[in-house]
Amino acid sequence: MRAVLIAVAAILLMTGCSRTSAVVARAEQAGCLSVVAEYQRDATRTVLSLSARECRREGDDALLPAADALDVLQRLAWQARAAPFDTIYATVYRVAEAPDVLRSSAVETDRATATSRWGSRSADLASDSWPAGRSDIRWVLLFGAAAVGWLVVMVAVFKEVRAGRIVIVYFMR
Repeated sequence: MRAVLIAVAAILLMTGCSRTSAVVARAEQAGCLSVVAEYQRDATRTVLSLSARECRREGDDALLPAADALDVLQRLAWQARAAPFDTIYATVYRVAEAPDVLRSSAVETDRATATSRWGSRSADLASDSWPAGRSDIRWVLLFGAAAVGWLVVMVAVFKEVRAGRIVIVYFMR
């Protein structure tokens, strides 16, 4: 029983782990700090949202102006291996124009504008992790399986406590 519990717990813990996306890794290598990337979908488009606390110039470590920082974020996202997207929405919070103030500067760029600025996006870069025509059901099932797994673990621990094989010690001040 304990071996089963350990195996279930290991599987459940590993489902929550993932590598940093290629977009975030490229942006951090280029000098952007605290980069977060996520996909947002609505009925007609997929948006790759990027945000960074600040972006610094390589070499002299100076903060980039807002336009340059946003351009760096969007260009790196456009050139990174990622799931297909229609729009890039980038936000930077600390820029050279006001280095002591955290205020968001944001820009949204559609696929046509990105293609005209940085060239066409290679088909090799599109890691189609969200194929067209598929629903979100696999993620719902994964979450459901994780919830059921944790429930099984908790029930097993409760039974072990009731049987006296696990002792819970309370420390009170």
